Amino acid sequence: MPHPIHRIARTALVILVVLGTALSPVTTADPADAAPVASRSVWVWEHGSDPAELYDWTVDHDVDIVNLVGRTTAPSPAELTYLAALGTALHAAGKRLNALAGDTGDWAIASNGKAVAWARAHLATGAFDGVQLDVEPWANEAIWGTSAPDGSPATAADAALRQATLRSYVQMIADVKAAVGQGKRVEVSTGSWFNYYTLGDGRNVLEAVMDAADSIAVMSYNTDTAVVERIVAQELAYGNVVGKTVRVGMETNRRPDSPEETYYGRSRAILDADAATLVSHLGSNPAFGGIIIEDLSGWMALPTGPAAPSAVTATPTGTGTVAVTWHAPNGGSAPAGYRLCWTGTTAGCVQRAGSSTSATVTGLDASNSAYRFTVTAIGADGAGPPSALSNTVGTPTFAVTNTRGAPTHPTPGFANLDASVTGVRSNGGGALLGVRWAGSSPAGCRPPRGPVALTGRTRITCTVAPRGSRYRLGLTLTNVFGTSAPTYATHAVAAASRPGRPVFTAVTGRGRGRTITVIIRGAAGYGSAVTQYVETSRCSRHNPTTAGTYTYTCPAGGRWYSFTVTARNAHGAGPTASVRTVRSHR
Repeated sequence: MPHPIHRIARTALVILVVLGTALSPVTTADPADAAPVASRSVWVWEHGSDPAELYDWTVDHDVDIVNLVGRTTAPSPAELTYLAALGTALHAAGKRLNALAGDTGDWAIASNGKAVAWARAHLATGAFDGVQLDVEPWANEAIWGTSAPDGSPATAADAALRQATLRSYVQMIADVKAAVGQGKRVEVSTGSWFNYYTLGDGRNVLEAVMDAADSIAVMSYNTDTAVVERIVAQELAYGNVVGKTVRVGMETNRRPDSPEETYYGRSRAILDADAATLVSHLGSNPAFGGIIIEDLSGWMALPTGPAAPSAVTATPTGTGTVAVTWHAPNGGSAPAGYRLCWTGTTAGCVQRAGSSTSATVTGLDASNSAYRFTVTAIGADGAGPPSALSNTVGTPTFAVTNTRGAPTHPTPGFANLDASVTGVRSNGGGALLGVRWAGSSPAGCRPPRGPVALTGRTRITCTVAPRGSRYRLGLTLTNVFGTSAPTYATHAVAAASRPGRPVFTAVTGRGRGRTITVIIRGAAGYGSAVTQYVETSRCSRHNPTTAGTYTYTCPAGGRWYSFTVTARNAHGAGPTASVRTVRSHR
């Protein structure tokens, strides 16, 4: 519902037009010298006879400033009536009205005074708060010269002519500003390409224009908001230095040679969404003066289109499968269907007719991947803007650490390596289903089979033969959506371990009473030399330091005695050798 001030203003418009009171100029309060920050303004090159139609559009589409084309001569009585009614309504609603001049002829030549005369004539009506100059000297070869294919002057003579025109163009702006006085504002619409021109004194032309005017409107036409932001970056930076306002242009008219520059063929909903994005990204910049749309006719001709869907939510339901839900648009035309798109490891779209606000996407890459989704409503009059991105649905991420600094194993020559899972994030992929072994480098680590349940301190152990190796142990983690890429931890395995099991032989002693002969053939040291062999029996003890043949005297001859041998090295005792039962010599 319109605000009461808007109903009052529209009533005043009708009364003013019917009574013809606008033949007397309307007096308006002088605007503040500081440039207001406008969320939206528009160029109006053509308009009907009813000012209420234009006023209503400004209300319905949040337009703060109207730049209305003015005749090259003083306004006619009928135009004065229109201007007075429109200006009264706009000012009552806190909006602004500027006189708009468009010229591709010789207004850029300051000495002829045409721009100054036009500005004075229109401001004298009392309806306007200021002027906007859309003077395009580059469109007139007589004052711009001939251009090479890259846009530069074709000859030295063309370069000299262009320099003279640019200096005159800047002077013309300064002359208009001086003529209108401090109470009225002068805004200049210009192209960012003026950044690439300098005046004879070395000044950048665009900066010189900003120095001369109160504000500028940049013809930064592109339907990619990121490109637009790059186009106006330099102007905004300089605007902050000199305290001037920069408006960002959006095109709606047909441009067959550069369709990427115009919203022609798209919907108003898309233009509104992109304008909101620019305001969101640039609004904190003090030099940003809002959006200016070229022009009213093209804007009104755009189809309405549905607004953007909202609350897009993605939920994994299986491997590579995601259920997506959303809320229908709140505004614009009625949707006849929806287009669901996703980006991630792969990208794609599906489009379906109907009013359903849910869909299931299958066949997504479920290996080390992540996806986000957008939904666009499709109406009978065109597509609306895409929704905001959904939450992320992806495979888990985590870290792997080695938790056993000195690996041990009951079998000499082998070691246990532990890989612990830490920092686990499901990344929207649903419940975590377990950890799996992903291999080792070098190969040879013998892991557990199957998945291991994920707990607060999940650890997977594998067995390796050490010999001073460094092993990279890999794990993967699985959630409802899919399986992560392997994540690795490196383990430095000790170069040595406890000795192996000794090999020995025990036989009855020969030629001596009560003796047994033991032949110790040795044990594997696994990187550390054996320092002692420890034998256990009821006979005498040697505990030799090297392998060899040793004779043991037992308590009695002709009886059976049991022998065991264990090897030791710097890392401890190895396993005990098998028991040998031998009869002693009589």
